[in-house]
Formats: sequence, C-alpha cells, structure tokens
Amino acid sequence: MPIIEDDEIIRVFIEESHEHMNGIEADLLDIEKDGENINTDLVNKVFRAIHSVKGGAGFLGLENIKELAHEMENLLNLIRNKELIVNSDIINALLISTDKLNELITNYQNSNSIDISEELVTLKGATSASLPEEIQETINTSENICLPNGNVIFEVNTFDLDQAQKGGRILYLTEFDLIRDVQRKDKTPLDIIKEIQQAGILVESKIDIDAVGTLYEEPSSIIIPFFVLFSTVLEQDIISKFVNVDESKIFYFNKERKIFALQETHQEAENFVDQLIHNENNYTVEESLAVEKEESIEQKTTEPKSAKNGHKEPKKAVKHEAKPKEALPEGKKPSVQNSKNEPLAKESSVSFTSETLRVNVKDLDTLMTLAGELVLTRNQLLQTHNTEDKKGIENAIQRVNLITSELQEAIMATRMQPIGIVFNKFQRIVRDLSKKLNKVTDLIIEGEGVEMDKTIIEAIGDPLTHLVRNAIDHGIEEPSVRLSHGKSETAVLRLSASHEAGQVIIKIEDDGAGIDPEKVKAKALENELVSKSELDLMSHDEIIKLIFKPGFSLAKEVTDISGRGVGMDVVFSNLSKLGGSIDIKSKVNSGTSIRIKLPLTLAIIPCLIIKSAENRFAIPQINLVELVRIPFTQVKNRLERIDNALILRLRGSLLPIINLNESISKDTQTKDHDNKTWHILDQIKKSGKFNNKGAFNIVVVNAGSFNYGIIVDELLDSEEIVVKPLGLHLRHLHTYAGATILGDGRAALILDINGISKEMKLKEVKRDAKEEAAIDLLSRKDSQSMVIVNNGNSEQFAIPLGLISRIEKIHKSDPVMTSGRLALKYRGSNLIVLSVEDVANVKPRVESENPYVIIFEFGGKEVGVIVSHIIDVVETSAEIDEDTFRQPGIVGSAVILDKITLMLDLYGLAAAAMPERMIERENERLQKSTKKQNTILIVEDSKFFLKQISGFTEDAGYKVVTALNGEEALERLHQEKEIDLILTDIEMPAMDGIELTRRVRSEERYRNMPILALTSVAGDEAERVAMDAGIDEYLIKLDREKVLSNIASYLENGRMN
Repeated sequence: MPIIEDDEIIRVFIEESHEHMNGIEADLLDIEKDGENINTDLVNKVFRAIHSVKGGAGFLGLENIKELAHEMENLLNLIRNKELIVNSDIINALLISTDKLNELITNYQNSNSIDISEELVTLKGATSASLPEEIQETINTSENICLPNGNVIFEVNTFDLDQAQKGGRILYLTEFDLIRDVQRKDKTPLDIIKEIQQAGILVESKIDIDAVGTLYEEPSSIIIPFFVLFSTVLEQDIISKFVNVDESKIFYFNKERKIFALQETHQEAENFVDQLIHNENNYTVEESLAVEKEESIEQKTTEPKSAKNGHKEPKKAVKHEAKPKEALPEGKKPSVQNSKNEPLAKESSVSFTSETLRVNVKDLDTLMTLAGELVLTRNQLLQTHNTEDKKGIENAIQRVNLITSELQEAIMATRMQPIGIVFNKFQRIVRDLSKKLNKVTDLIIEGEGVEMDKTIIEAIGDPLTHLVRNAIDHGIEEPSVRLSHGKSETAVLRLSASHEAGQVIIKIEDDGAGIDPEKVKAKALENELVSKSELDLMSHDEIIKLIFKPGFSLAKEVTDISGRGVGMDVVFSNLSKLGGSIDIKSKVNSGTSIRIKLPLTLAIIPCLIIKSAENRFAIPQINLVELVRIPFTQVKNRLERIDNALILRLRGSLLPIINLNESISKDTQTKDHDNKTWHILDQIKKSGKFNNKGAFNIVVVNAGSFNYGIIVDELLDSEEIVVKPLGLHLRHLHTYAGATILGDGRAALILDINGISKEMKLKEVKRDAKEEAAIDLLSRKDSQSMVIVNNGNSEQFAIPLGLISRIEKIHKSDPVMTSGRLALKYRGSNLIVLSVEDVANVKPRVESENPYVIIFEFGGKEVGVIVSHIIDVVETSAEIDEDTFRQPGIVGSAVILDKITLMLDLYGLAAAAMPERMIERENERLQKSTKKQNTILIVEDSKFFLKQISGFTEDAGYKVVTALNGEEALERLHQEKEIDLILTDIEMPAMDGIELTRRVRSEERYRNMPILALTSVAGDEAERVAMDAGIDEYLIKLDREKVLSNIASYLENGRMN
C-alpha cells in the first residue's frame, strides 16, 4: 500500500493546512488596507502559509491544491518584493482563491476533479499584468527537469524556476529513498518538506512509484524514490549535511539550468588537487592548467566512450508551451501512478474540523496533576472510611470538593475558544457586502480575545452573520444619504465582546438610519402580527422588538441579501436555545444597538434553586437581576393591580409580577373581586409559613428587553448544575429550558425566563404619562402642513403651507402672455405666473376651466405658480427622499395620500425661471453694503427644510451659513466670527438642537446670542424642555412670516433675559 494512501499522513496534512489557512482572510484584508505601505512581515506570513499547503499537496498528488496554492504564492511573492502594488482587484483574486483552496482542502478526496480554471486565469492575469513583456512569456512556458541520464522528473513553469534561482539561490534536485532516508529515520515526507521549507523554497516534489522494483527482487534492493526540487542559499559543500542524503543522490543546476551531479563535482575537485600534489615535481601550476585546458578541448570534440572515462554533457532543460491541465473525468478514480500524481480517492474518510480541538499542553499538564491528586484523595477517603475516622473523612471530602472544582475549571478551559474565531470572519463579509451595496463601512472589532465554550462559538456564527448583514443592508445608508444627514460618508459598524457578571455580552452597533417605529407599526398591522389596540399599548422599545416576529421584514424588495421575512425570528430563537437573550435599541437617523447576553458554557451553569408549590426549580443566574424581600406590612404600598395585572413598584420603576404557582398551574388562579392585592397576602397567610412579621420573596429576572418579577415560596441555594434535555413528553412546554439532578438526587426543572414571559404575555410597563408624552414629542419626526396639488394628470405635487402667501382661483382666460411671460392682473399690478413644467421635467399641465395660482414672495415681489387642482391640505411626517426625483424646481419626493408626491421648491422654480430677479436682488444687497448685513446660522439635518428656510431667509436680505447637525454648527460658529443669530432644528443626528444650545450657552461670548428653535414638535412639555436648555423662541417650521418677524425682532432688540 503506497505511503500517500496512509490516512494518518493525510489527516496530519489536512489539519495543518486548515491551521495554515486560518486567519489568511483577515490578513489579506489588512494587506488591502495597507495599500502601498506594504507590511512585509504580514505578506510573508501569508506567503509561508500558502507555501506550506502547496508543499504537502505536491507529494500527496493533490494537484489542484498544489497548482492553486502555487499561483497564489507567485502573486504574493510579487507583492512582498514590492513589484506589484496592492489594489482591490488583486485582493479579490486572492480572497476568491482562498475560498476555493479551503474548499479543495476540505473536500480533498475529490479535489482533483473540482474546476479551478477560473481562479487560475484570474491569478495568472494579475501576476502577468505587472511583469515586463519578456518575463510574461515565461509564465506560459515550462521546462523539463531531467536527471543526467535523461529521465524526466518534473515539468516546471519557467517563471517559477527563474524565481527560485533569484537572490543567489542554488536550485537542487534531491532523490530521497522513502524507506531508508525517511521511514527508517522515523520521519514522514511532510517532515522532509517542512525541513526544506525552513531554509529554502520548495518548487516541486513527487514520489516516483514507477521506479519501484517488482516483488521478485531482493527486498534490500527495492527503493521508493521521493524527488524534491528546491532552491536555497546553502552552498554545495554543506547541502548534503542539510538534507542528510548521500551526495550521489543530490544534483544542482547552474544559471543556464544545466544539471551537475554533486558527487562528481566534489570528486573532480579532489582529483585535481591530488594531481597537483602528485605532479608537483614535474609540472608547474601553469603547465597543469594548460594540460587540463587541452583535455577539455579534446573532450568537447570527442564523445566520451563510457561513464567511467567522463560524465555526459549536462542536459539543458527544454522549453515548451505550457499545456492546460485537464480536469479529471467525472467518476474516474485518481491514481498515484499517473504522471500527475493524482491521489487515490478512498471510500473511508477522516474528520478533521468539528471533532478536533487544539489544547494547550499546559492545560493537559494541569489535568494530569489534578487527576493524580484525585486518585490520592480517593485512596485517602477509602482508608479513612475503613477506619471510620470522621475527621479524616471530613478532610477528604473537602479535598475532593476542591479538586473537583479545579478539575471542572481545567476541563472547561480546554473547551474555551476566543470569540475572534467568529468575529474575524466578518471583515470579509462587511467588505464584500459594502462593495455590493455601494456603501462605505468601517468595521471595528473589540474584545476578540474573550473566550467562550466551543459549542456556543460554533452556534453563534449564523445569528451574528444575519445581524451584521442586516446592519449593512437595512441600517447603514449610502454615502450620499449620510452626507445629506450631516454624517460622515463612512459608516461605523462596531462588533464587541466583553465579560459581565460571569456572562459574555456581545454588541452590534451601527450609526446608520436606525429603525423607524412608525414603519414597524404599519408593517405589523399590514401582516396582522398584532392588533391596533395592542400597538397602542406598546412602548417604543416593544414596537421595535416586533422585528423578531416570524415573517416580519421592512425590506422594500426581496433580494439575495434580505426581504424574505426570515432571519430575525430565527436569530431570536437560536440565541434563546443557547440560554441567551437579545435586546435592541434604535433611534431614527442615529443608529441601532443590539445587545446579546450569553452564558460562558452550556454544559454546567450556575443557578438559583427556588421552591414553589412544594416543587423545586432552577433559575439560571444569567437571567437573575436581584432578589426583593417585601414585608407583609408593605404589600399594599408596593404591589398594585392594573388592568388585572400585578405590578411592583421598585425604585421608581414599575415591574410586572407573576406568581410562579399560577404560571405553572393556571387552574389555581384566584380572582380578586375588590381589585386589590389582598389575595396575595391571604395566600401567604393561609400557607402558615409566615407570621405577621414575615415577608415573601420576589425574584427579579431579565427577559432580554425588560425585567419582571416572580413570586416564589422559598429561596433555597445557589448551585452549579449539569443541564439535561427534557423528555419528549415535556418538550412542548415553553416554560422550561431543561432539567437537572440536584445534589440529593432529586430532579429539578430549569425555568425558561423568556418562555414564561411569552406564555404569560408580559409586557414592559410604560413610564409616567407626562414623561412619556415629553419623550414622544421630542422624538417625533418632522411634521408639516402641505398643500397637495396636481396638474390634471397622474403627477402629484406638495407645497409647504408656510411658504404660501395666498391661493387664488382664476378663470383659464385670465393669464395672458406678455413679453414672453405669462402674467395676470392681481391687486392692481401684474403678477408673473410660472408653470412647473417651465423648469422641471414633468408632464405638461392639463388645462382646466378654473385653475389655481399659488402665490408666494420671491426677491421682494410676489410670484405665482399655476396648478390645475387643489387636492387637499394634509399634516404629514412622511420621510422625504431627497435623491430619486431631485431636479431644478423639485427638491425631493414623499409618499403622501398613498401616492408618490413631488415636493415643489418654490424658490428654485422662481430662480430658474427668473434669473434676472436674482441679479437685481444681489445688486440691491451690494448697494446696501455700507450697512452691516446680519448673518444667520441655520442648523437643519433635512436638506428639504434647509433649502426652504435658507431660501426665504436669504430672500429677506440676510447672509446665511448652514450646518447639518449640532457638531457641524459648533464648528461653523467658531469659524464664522460674524454670526448674529442661530435658527436650529431640534431632532438631528450627531448632536441635537437641545445639546447644541447648551454648548453655545456654556461659552461666555455667546450668552447673549439669540437662538430660535425651528421644529414641527408642538406641545407645552416639548417647549418647556427647549426653553430650559436656553432657546429663546419656539417656532413651527416654514411659518415664513412668523420666523422672519422673530428674526427681525431679536436682531433689533437683542435677547430678553
């Protein structure tokens, strides 16, 4: 049986190959980030890993693995030699090839039949593109590497041979005997390859099965040649000691790639020295050299008669065009006997990944030490038991307890793996997905050294992948959108892990668009996931958590990334199965934060053992928040019943409460006719376990998004338990997560805290109504009054009501064409009338009998826009799309009255239709330049509102400076020394208007600067919050007259203290 069929050798190769490949993806992404500033050490690390994989695959006959690794190696070699500048395309080629190489290694038995032509073409293209034309030709040619007798051993690419001989390296061909030089020296071919790679570059290797003798030959004469072609800087005089092979089996090549036998070269040198010594008395050195020169000339003109008289002329390698390697026909069994060294595909397989675990030798030593101590303690316990020595037994038991605890920790340590194994894979996912969606995302990974049990590490990969993909697809905006919201075009996605109270906390945070609760509510109603009445009772956080409902999706269309309505519910259920919980916080235009809490291990978990209705239960410590003990005298004050639900007042917050006896046996529920909590007190008194001075216990637990309390009869103890799965007859009960055997041998059920909250339909208790109203007002989206119009066709337009001076109904014959402009008589003068189609690319207006003219002020004069119909006046907070339909006269679009509506830019229409009016206005400003022109800083995150407010403010004669958020406003305030007044929105990303006002007021020089709030938020509580921060006036957006009136008043009279 050939050596390369040995499962052990293949297993070692595959295991080591997976280790070499681990981390290459992350390293390549780091190389991409470095760009021209190549980190040579990092490139060398990747190069060595690929080189090692290639070396082992070569002699095993895994041709596709060897060839793909070899082409990757060539490309990496150019990068590390700084002959090639790294770019995205090159890294893409290496990443795709890494994926394929991993696939080939995993499926090594069929690797030679897997098509790798696409990867090879890409890699060769990237390699040759950076090379001079004369060198490019060597990539497509190959040479035969032959022994001096003419036997062809290898066919090697010319480019590879040239690279191998660079830097003064010598190319060697060594013939190992697999029996005498390898096996009998207690080595494997892999060991030989590793030794060679330490001091040189492996070019090719193969086991020549054809050269093996027959069974009829003497066993001592049978050899199994193992040829290795490599290059190194080691000279000929020491190479034999390095490879530990007889000189007769070593050959070297000169620069012209002529082959020489190392032994003959040494022998010739020795003969020459002997000849000099022998003829010392008869010849001078010059004469000797002359004789040798004559002999050399004769030798060139005469063929040698035999090998004894002289060696043959060295054979030069023959160049020929490289032929494409054909894929192995499907179903054909590869064989090591063929010229391609195909490995034998065997029916038996060896598993390498999930069933193996790398353990630190130090941990094994600890286990052995503890096992030895356990044996000694056992012997001590047996001896003291026989002598009935109570003190000795007690000491032995304490010792067993200590050793068992240490043994448990040591064993668990062997299963712990860093979470970076999972985290580091997301660098590639984020990079590829961002490119696909035309987004720019910076992934920040923190806490990759945090360790968890191997089982959990393997289970969290899919849930985290879905959350990361969701963050990029749904959360993070495109660069243009981010810039319009005052954010950096580069989004930040933060993935972190940390230890907290014996658990692991994983956070996925982004600074994207956030989750709009209004959209969630609409989608939930559309999919009939909840009723309208249920939604009205839900808090903001509860509405956001509806995304975990099965079938829920906010995606506008189904793609290969998202939109199928599966994923988030699976994430929730998978994390729950691991004993974990998930919480989500989101704010529109600020981002989303997801917090996952997981146990360190699933095998053994710490629990609180409680007693209820004479049964014992275990509550995992990961769910415990605190224990509350309420005296009987405080029951009426601490517990209330609201809408038939028990509520506990705890340090200013309200917690829903359940009685564990009721939750596990609903038939025992009692009715409370007077709507008070006396029934609880009565139940406790009837039990006879407490007197009037007693108390009862509430266990406060966390169900991921909120806390609630469980009333229990007794608190017993804290204990580490071994989790056992439930029997089939109990698995339908969602209130239990498993079972365990306690120290006394009795069974206890493990409570599923999330399952109980769902079963009992618990919800987070809302805050105080006044406080909730204030928060709701300050977090509400901008809402504006809009006049909805159309021109008698399918297109619908919206105009902010605050910008309109008047709406006139006219007859179609009233407007007349004068000097190329449409005008009508209005209040004793001529009113220029514009049509939307005059400026914007929209459908022409359909003439109606009585059209309407929307009148507004522009450039100190009134102008009108004619429309066919007034549809409605609506109050809307619809999200404005500022990109899709943006053009002159159209500032954006929104869905209003269930229809796409174009937002008219009245100032943009007028400016485009009447540029002379803008010139006149500018000339007037220049003429008034002797008088100080007041500068106003307008802070607004919506480009739509910013354009409208800036338009009528500039039109009123003020100089305008703009900012998209509070942070940017502070920068502008410090840059522009002449700012006289600030108009600011309230809700903005990065820094809102309230915080901006506080920052401005904190600086002495701005104490007297007027600050006016422009917002859609109305209400006494919202206004109070704004005034407390230092805002002088609270104005509704786009109320043009009131805004300009207040600006003029504050600039003239100053701030009133």
